[in-house]
Amino acid sequence: MIDETVLWFPTLDLCKSNQSAVETHPPICHRRIATLALIYFPELIDDSRSYSSAIVEYYQWVINAVKLDGTRPIGEMVAELPEYFIILEHTENARQALQESIRKHAPKYTK
Repeated sequence: MIDETVLWFPTLDLCKSNQSAVETHPPICHRRIATLALIYFPELIDDSRSYSSAIVEYYQWVINAVKLDGTRPIGEMVAELPEYFIILEHTENARQALQESIRKHAPKYTK
């Protein structure tokens, strides 16, 4: 599921219109990750919530950061903004923390 979220970023980056950016909302699997942690993997709750929130924050920032005119992709435009690297790093750090928690706690759930 984490891989699905990673694949979503380039899809959003290619959007050239407001309509396509709005339609390219975060994949639902980011919510599934948090929900599964809540139900089955209590050790992953905080990191899964952080990653899910980071994805939504990233999306909201990207679609509000620039005005799309149909000529350039949104990813190209936001990459020119200094804040972009801060929010991208925040999102990547949240993903890495979740993946590290999964690796740490996996032996408890696998046999």
